[in-house]
Amino acid sequence: MLFTLPNLVFAQGFGGKLSVGDKMPEELGIGPNGRKVRTSNNAGKILVVGFWDVHCQSCLTMLSVFDNLQKSAGRDRLTAVAINHGNSVTEYKTFADALGRVSMTLSHDRDFKVGIDDFGVEMVPYMVIANHMGEIAFIHSSYSGDTTSKLAKQVTLLLRQQAAN
Repeated sequence: MLFTLPNLVFAQGFGGKLSVGDKMPEELGIGPNGRKVRTSNNAGKILVVGFWDVHCQSCLTMLSVFDNLQKSAGRDRLTAVAINHGNSVTEYKTFADALGRVSMTLSHDRDFKVGIDDFGVEMVPYMVIANHMGEIAFIHSSYSGDTTSKLAKQVTLLLRQQAAN
């Protein structure tokens, strides 16, 4: 069930450590270049964050959707970050290299601190979407057939709110 107010969107029915209205955690893993990926580097943008594993088919679908969202919205308005959660650094880098050039930001959660400690991830895929003010607007704790259209609608709503402010 969704409720909408001028600058906030509330989703009900999701568990986990984070709640709608919370600030997005700062740490978003380590990028392929070895640098930390941070929420603060994306201030003023819609932030779409998802946790994935190379052996999870739904996660691979999520990666495709994230890349398409990034391409469609552009880097000036949105950042999609796909955080590998559950694979070794070698497995992650091998997979990232095989993906080739992507529009989204890839990162790795080396010690599970980001996923478990900061986000409360219990299973993948797990997705969190924050508005341009850095407040969590939507949380998805699974991926099903209608998740792609839900993500697109939610991101579109947040982009409209961003443009209005």
